[in-house]
Amino acid sequence: MAITRKVNEESTVDTVITSAGGGKPISDVKSKQDDQKVSKTERKEIKAKKVGFVASTIDEMKKMEWPGYKYILKWSGLVILFTFIFSMFLGSVDHLFGTMVKVVDCTSPEAKNKKITECGDEIINYLTFK
Repeated sequence: MAITRKVNEESTVDTVITSAGGGKPISDVKSKQDDQKVSKTERKEIKAKKVGFVASTIDEMKKMEWPGYKYILKWSGLVILFTFIFSMFLGSVDHLFGTMVKVVDCTSPEAKNKKITECGDEIINYLTFK
């Protein structure tokens, strides 16, 4: 791959020469002054390249083999099921850690006013979602 510089009367364009021998412009115009020098034919060529790209993309999309309705339903259901199971697991772990924080809070020296039975009842109520 080599970078060459093409100089016209109208504009300067850097081009990448690929192994296939074609060129791809790095930048069409160097500055705003050069933008005024770009001819109408060059603008039409750039627009034609963009339109050609979109048309070829649409053609390639038509050639693709799209999944069927049953396939989509099957994999969507699997994703929803996995998400539900994983969220239940994370919720359980979060609740377990919350319980551990309550145990530490009840057994801390600052909780001297609480009795052991009150702490136990509070933790059991927290574990059973009361």
